[in-house]
Amino acid sequence: MQAAESLKVAVIEDEPEILDLTVNYLRSSGMQVEGYLRADEALPSMVQNPPDVIVVDNLMPGLSGDEFVRRLRSEPNVENVPIIMVTAQRTEDAIVKSFDCGVDDYVTKPFYLKELLCRVKAATRRAQINETQPLLELDMVAHRVMMQGEEVILTLTEFKLLHQLYTNLDTVQSRENLRHVALSHDHVTDRTIDVHIASLRQKLGIVGKNIRTIRGVGYKMTSF
Repeated sequence: MQAAESLKVAVIEDEPEILDLTVNYLRSSGMQVEGYLRADEALPSMVQNPPDVIVVDNLMPGLSGDEFVRRLRSEPNVENVPIIMVTAQRTEDAIVKSFDCGVDDYVTKPFYLKELLCRVKAATRRAQINETQPLLELDMVAHRVMMQGEEVILTLTEFKLLHQLYTNLDTVQSRENLRHVALSHDHVTDRTIDVHIASLRQKLGIVGKNIRTIRGVGYKMTSF
């Protein structure tokens, strides 16, 4: 695993006090940290010299965090860099939208700096693919999911959704079908499925990026 002192982290936050606190705290743990007050100013640097992890606020002047993430995910150099969204937005719609844009984790303000540090380290661990072990394994008998040799704790609903997507790679699954497979309740809304998918993406980390939103239809999981 990559040592903390060798990790390069970029923090984008438009509130100077929060930016300084975050940058200094991560630096105190031994990380190499660069801070930016605007996402549009940080974007060229991220593309030219990608860090190991990016921490970005959402509501900023100029380029929003969501749009910043969307643009980064279209760049080959940074499409797999872990991104943690830090924001005061707590609504389900805001969280789902950010995951759809490509974030790996989501932290709401106010937050503990120690918690953010742990999430940065966890994001780095998930991004380091161990080629000696399968990327993803599903045990249908035990209802267990193993990712790179480590168990991922999922709810039963999340497990059912993952199984449906994983056993039908590159095939679009409608929300209606996913509702039937995972929940079997007619009164369940599309938004409920979206929230479960957002949680599943977060728990799967780098693998979660392969779960793509097909707007107006549902989701599909692309081949690794």
